[in-house]
Amino acid sequence: MSYQLAFWAYPDGRRSNRVADRRTYLKLIKGRRVKDVAPLDTDRVLDELSIVYGTWRRTDTYHFSHPTHGSFDVWITGGTFVVLTFHNVKDLTVMDPAIQTLDALGVPLYDPQVDRRFPWVARAI
Repeated sequence: MSYQLAFWAYPDGRRSNRVADRRTYLKLIKGRRVKDVAPLDTDRVLDELSIVYGTWRRTDTYHFSHPTHGSFDVWITGGTFVVLTFHNVKDLTVMDPAIQTLDALGVPLYDPQVDRRFPWVARAI
């Protein structure tokens, strides 16, 4: 099973708006810039993911794999948008560290499978 997670932040700390979030996601996934999306420290995102998935094999900067938990790819575009695509995942809880890590960085989850943003950003580090 594959599963995609998308992450971006609004500079004004705005919470979720289902229609606006869907439009923003569709623009970002097509590689278009969205003026009201905040820049991200993409190097920090990658560093934090490599820490929380420290037991996973990192085949290059953007690909992580584990012999029993599957794998995931990181796609970052425009310095504002992060997409994680998990492959061959049997237990969806393997995605939790990524969700929690990005949330802690101030970048909440948008789940395109259910068309929902989860704007519970705990705190920005």
